[in-house]
Amino acid sequence: MKVTDYGGPMRSLAPRTIALYNADKTGSALPGLLLEDFSDALTAYSKLGGTKAPQIIDDPSAADATVSTWYWNGQATPLPSLSGRLDYAIVCCDGTDADTAQLAYSFSENDIALTGSLWAGTLVIMGAEKLAEHMGRPRMGRSRRYASEAIDDLVLALRCGSEYPSAVASPRRPIRLER
Repeated sequence: MKVTDYGGPMRSLAPRTIALYNADKTGSALPGLLLEDFSDALTAYSKLGGTKAPQIIDDPSAADATVSTWYWNGQATPLPSLSGRLDYAIVCCDGTDADTAQLAYSFSENDIALTGSLWAGTLVIMGAEKLAEHMGRPRMGRSRRYASEAIDDLVLALRCGSEYPSAVASPRRPIRLER
């Protein structure tokens, strides 16, 4: 938040418009399902907080913030011009090991840097090979809770207009990212 020089009212940095962008080129349904989960959580938390949810628009370059998602398959993912303000990534990948998580994170950081955008954080969701089949189950149920809780944290960062402390959501154990 920013306080004016004369001590006047604070101005919110929360985005008014966001683009939810599915950058996946693998054909996996999971990135789209994760964006739906993010959108549902954003709407629910805005309603609970008594605030208006940001308007979701199609053009990432015209948005105040972008949430891009894709299934990482070991290769770079080309991204369009993003908002240039607050750009977040949700990257899903198979497995649950720390080395895979670190590689997915490093690749996603590079993918976003190539767009020239302000990178605000990445959520790496592990265990994607099984998560897609659980997306129809309860959001906070045992089989997908780890991913939903991490998405909730990302929603909070976006609603506050702040950086997201990049993290890994794993079905088995916490994994720490190194920068």
